[in-house]
Amino acid sequence: MSQPKFTLLSRRLAECPAERLLLIQPGALGDSLLTLPVADQLSKAFPSLAIEILGHLDYISLFPHHRAVSSVADIDTAPLHLLFAEPPGELPCVFADYLGRFDAAVSWLGQADSPFCRNLSAAIAGPVICIDRGPPCDYPHHVVHYWLSQLFRNPTPPDQWDYQLRLSDADVSAPAQQLSSRLGWPIDQTEYLIFHPGAGSAQKTWPASCFAQLASRITEDTNYRIVYLLGPAETERFCAQTISLLSTTGQVLSSLDISQASALISHSRAFLGHDSGPSHLAAALSVPTLALFGPSDPTHWQPLCPAAHIICTPDQSPLCPESPSIDAVYSALQNVLD
Repeated sequence: MSQPKFTLLSRRLAECPAERLLLIQPGALGDSLLTLPVADQLSKAFPSLAIEILGHLDYISLFPHHRAVSSVADIDTAPLHLLFAEPPGELPCVFADYLGRFDAAVSWLGQADSPFCRNLSAAIAGPVICIDRGPPCDYPHHVVHYWLSQLFRNPTPPDQWDYQLRLSDADVSAPAQQLSSRLGWPIDQTEYLIFHPGAGSAQKTWPASCFAQLASRITEDTNYRIVYLLGPAETERFCAQTISLLSTTGQVLSSLDISQASALISHSRAFLGHDSGPSHLAAALSVPTLALFGPSDPTHWQPLCPAAHIICTPDQSPLCPESPSIDAVYSALQNVLD
């Protein structure tokens, strides 16, 4: 627990009521989505705040659909590297004015008492909290609880965290039409499952051949179609033979932007993936989700949604054809669908 940080943030905001709070999240899709419960709790603690997230627009462009997020901005155009120097580099006027509009900031970039944190605080002229990205190995709670423990004396339990993206029909209609054209059938009128056979690390992934065997079994036993969602990592990592294998048991879609991926996932019956950003996206869209966990700890990183379920390997061993077995994943996926 971090009472001094809580006291700093709450005291400064109480002394000078803030209007705008900046969250700086340089992480990929999964970390970005897990920032939403933090925004939610900050919004509930300080209802007058307008919260903006500075992150990669490829991941966060839809975040204003979350109840606590007012706006987003592109971290790739922000010269944050200048804040790491001691003394700091001269900030461009546009960027200095941008930071000056905020009354407080919480950053997943930089460390407490670092030049970055001090320089950011000087630029914002308000309380700045730099929090650790990952919990200690023996931390007994989710990473979101760890982040909240650095901001609040008594973090609320997970059932009070909100990281749902509530997209309207209008938000997904255009990308849904694009995807329907690519697939050759209407995604809003077809029963299909999404398999995401990749992750940021190859050690976190179940073999693609297992996904193909599972897909064959599902299409033989049910009327579900299978759509393989491939991100940049899988497109780069998978050889032509692997792509061909997947194509024989389902349809492969790659190079989707976040709006297209969200439309595809939100219309699906269920999502099967790993400890990866797309699994968190499926959970954030309230789609029944099954995530396979190997070396990473699900206590820290599992998707936050009642409709999300996990399968873990023994002792956090790597995923392999035998662990979990195709029978085990098939049975778990049936339970998720039910």
